[in-house]
Amino acid sequence: MGGTINSKARLRSELLKRRNEIPEERRCALSNMIVQQVLARGEVARARHVMCYVAVRGEVKTEELIRRCLGEKKRVSVPLCDRSSGSINAAEISDFDCDLVPGSYGIPEPCLSRARAVDIAEIDLFIVPGVGFDLCGVRLGWGKGYYDAFLAGAEERAIKIGLGFEAQILPQIVRSKTDVLVEMIVTEDRVIDCKKIRSCIPL
Repeated sequence: MGGTINSKARLRSELLKRRNEIPEERRCALSNMIVQQVLARGEVARARHVMCYVAVRGEVKTEELIRRCLGEKKRVSVPLCDRSSGSINAAEISDFDCDLVPGSYGIPEPCLSRARAVDIAEIDLFIVPGVGFDLCGVRLGWGKGYYDAFLAGAEERAIKIGLGFEAQILPQIVRSKTDVLVEMIVTEDRVIDCKKIRSCIPL
């Protein structure tokens, strides 16, 4: 077990290095390409309630995605982190500019006076970040397990889409028991149908 943890830490460091080496201007252009692909998906068009991360520190940028969903009158929630309990909750927003303030780990979150708690069962579609992903949908996060614990409570019908640059995609990442897999990954170059790949490869 310790070996797995150490190897994941090394992998995380390498993938973060890859991501950080993408120039900011290039990262913005690639993010826009990714977001346009996401918005073209039927899963997004059909979703009535979308939960999407707010990007920081080199992640695929999601501001335009959130604004478009709000503009289309979809319900939109973003993560609200409780550091004391080590958990993530969903909080609904209605205005990207007014509802978000710097929160845990410097990530924009709904200000507590405006935050509206959401039952995870209400969410149709989750847009999730990752330090890295593999083709089967295994997601490598920051190692704290917040997202996996939260996503484990999602409805079976709900779709989980990971966003990442091609530099973050690996053929395989060792899966932990608590890892929650995504059904799809969108990069600047392709849409990876992880669920289909999993059906052909025993995990």
